[in-house]
Amino acid sequence: MEVNQLLFKKLIEDNLSDAPILYYESKAYSYRELYTRSLSLGQLWINNGAKYGDRIIIACSNKAECVIALLACFSYGFVFVPIEPNNGDESYIANDCGSIFTFSGGLPDYMTEKARPVLPMDTIGYIIYTSGSTNKPKGVVAPFLAIDFCIEAINERLCNNETDKILSRLSLSFDYGLYQVLLALRFKSELVLIDNETPLLTIPQILYNHQITALPVVPTMLSALCRSRLLKSEYCPNLRYICSTGEILNVDLISNVRNALPNTAIIPMYGLTECKRVSIMPPDRWDKVMAGSCGLPLNGTEVKILDESEGEGELVVYGPNIMNGYWGDETTSAEVFCMDENGRRYLRTGDAFSFDDDGFLYFRRRIKNMIKVGGHAVSGIEIEEFLKCVDGAIDIRVVGIPDDIYGESVCACVYSDQADIINKIEEISKCLPVHKQIRRIVLFNQPFPTNKNGKIDYTALRKKAGES
Repeated sequence: MEVNQLLFKKLIEDNLSDAPILYYESKAYSYRELYTRSLSLGQLWINNGAKYGDRIIIACSNKAECVIALLACFSYGFVFVPIEPNNGDESYIANDCGSIFTFSGGLPDYMTEKARPVLPMDTIGYIIYTSGSTNKPKGVVAPFLAIDFCIEAINERLCNNETDKILSRLSLSFDYGLYQVLLALRFKSELVLIDNETPLLTIPQILYNHQITALPVVPTMLSALCRSRLLKSEYCPNLRYICSTGEILNVDLISNVRNALPNTAIIPMYGLTECKRVSIMPPDRWDKVMAGSCGLPLNGTEVKILDESEGEGELVVYGPNIMNGYWGDETTSAEVFCMDENGRRYLRTGDAFSFDDDGFLYFRRRIKNMIKVGGHAVSGIEIEEFLKCVDGAIDIRVVGIPDDIYGESVCACVYSDQADIINKIEEISKCLPVHKQIRRIVLFNQPFPTNKNGKIDYTALRKKAGES
């Protein structure tokens, strides 16, 4: 089977109608227009020297032009590298992936439908950069075959079809946002794309105006909508489901949303950029939703627990949803993308989970020191390095603590004998981006707890920070 039958053909070529499929601002785009515009843009890049396998940074956020650029990459075999405009990492990412240029918008005036090449099965579709255990983002490499599998497996649980209308405020540099485009195109569901800076309080009116049936969110978005008291059935009479990932969905929040929208399914999910999606809650399982589960593994995948202790351990994933690894970083890739004793490839998630008797997954804690603040992945190690310049600190460790609004917030644990060090840390924290700023400081007058190997016990540290 040719790879185009697996991806671009399914997304566009099988659906060349003039009916609207994408809405952005005041304009509607049909499959046919997306097809011709993407081929025209791809041909323009070829005329300017682009060739198969070249990386192209796409820095136009949530715009129709970004969707067209994605399709241009998929049609000619360029590698789509989405970033947020002015995100501060563009220079690093450009150097790391060796991009040939950055596309920030602007489509050719002419139209062309020139023939495209048949692409190899191992063609790379995109590289998405995600925060890691250091202050350098890592590029997750996604091949066409894994992308195609994820599209099909995710929708097997969500059941999007031609009667659905999806509203997405999620950034297209976030794989969760990117897959809303892919799911909509593949299953003929109209997509209403709005800028990720669109005020949340305007969303209920958009839900009503477009008769939205599917709303993908992160918990912070859902919490804000719930607190606004605008999340009412009269604003979204057609809303079939709300799905959420990026961080664990709080059961109290789920309960509040269910009271406001009793006819809308709430679908918790869990995933990583490294394998797109791990688990999705099946429909009509309110018992598991309210128990705090994030669903069952995708069909066609397998999950296991490593180093199980007291019923929980690190979750590992087997399946076609596992991506190729990190671009240009074989060392880190080998630590995360592993091979078992039978030669089977698996992914270490760095998160501790447990199962119930029915096979449903329950998130327990993060093994890696990554803090999820409102959908942002914040490296605790990066913040620790940043705080090393603070005078008077014997040791500083950064952990995530539960936060009702953002899922987690950044907490600095400081071992020091100087009481005024708190003021110093508060002041320097203001230099960080908002989602990385320190929201709590806990002062210790003795060394931090350690485990049996003499390493800092982050679990005990989080507990003490939460109790303080």
